[in-house]
Amino acid sequence: MIQKKYKRAIDGGVIEIPLWGNFGFVYAKHIDGTKHEELGRLLSIIKVYNFISPQPLDDITILKTKEYLYTGILVAGLPPTITKGYWKVIGKAELTLHDIQPLIFKKRASPNERWKLTINGDREIKSNDEVIWDQYEEYKYRGTGNIELRLTLKFMELENVDPSNYLDLKDERIKWMLN
Repeated sequence: MIQKKYKRAIDGGVIEIPLWGNFGFVYAKHIDGTKHEELGRLLSIIKVYNFISPQPLDDITILKTKEYLYTGILVAGLPPTITKGYWKVIGKAELTLHDIQPLIFKKRASPNERWKLTINGDREIKSNDEVIWDQYEEYKYRGTGNIELRLTLKFMELENVDPSNYLDLKDERIKWMLN
């Protein structure tokens, strides 16, 4: 399958994200929140496939069979990251109803407050003490470099790989993310 490459983020675009330390490539589906009323005021969302490739993919059809590892990471700075070629839009995937459902995030005003659950970061919903907070993404837009490092460390963990084999653990960004 020949893929069309895009020079900007598109709704439903499949984004190729390089991992740090030449660990490989992961893929995400981009959702343009401005095009879907269900997503409220959310702007740029990626849903990361639970799939890693040592080389860039020639054919994205393999992603149709993959589940998402992350179902809603809010992205800051996506347009320049793509136009400068750091991340590439390598094709387009069909958007499903599941892709555009409202997202539940955890949110708090300060580090001393308890987490609350929100729909699309706007409407608070009732939660109890039994909530497993780690299963929810924080309502916060993240820079693309931060996302790359986070995904690198997560896929290294999933593959049982020692980060020191690929990364400089003295780098402040890596130390911060590991703690």
